Amino acid sequence: MELIGYSDPLGVYGPPLGMRYVLFIDDVNTSTRNKYGVFSSIELLRHCIEYNQWYNTETATPVQLVDLQLICSFTTKHDVDSYPSYARFCRHFNFISNDLFDDETLKSIFSKIMLWHLDTRGFSKEFDPCIDQIVDATLAIHRLVQNNLLPLPDKSHYIFNLRDFSRIVQVI
Repeated sequence: MELIGYSDPLGVYGPPLGMRYVLFIDDVNTSTRNKYGVFSSIELLRHCIEYNQWYNTETATPVQLVDLQLICSFTTKHDVDSYPSYARFCRHFNFISNDLFDDETLKSIFSKIMLWHLDTRGFSKEFDPCIDQIVDATLAIHRLVQNNLLPLPDKSHYIFNLRDFSRIVQVI
């Protein structure tokens, strides 16, 4: 294993001096259990966090990792407490959660954005009643697409979020 940066004969790997590696891992909880019931990939990452090292499998010597920061994303669809290896792994992290907006909040936000846009572009006030209808229709279509076009392993691009909703309103 050769990381970009420096390495020495003693098995110390890391970025160039004065810098740090930031390793981002998306969807950590999509790993699967091996035949022993353990999540091997999560255990490998946990070992890296706790001991700052891995082992070279060819020479059975430790490989020390320095100046490495790990950032992971989890999904809330799995119960973290039901997997003991997750609990041992998750204790090393600070969690930042993001809740979804309800429909009334989205309508309020995007109605004000559209009203501002129409006012700054010189549209007459006759268009103002249409704003709620446009935002309601856009939200209804967005929810329909979000519920029916679910992401699949081979079509992971079927993930619709607030950014997509915003783009639709911007185009209108």
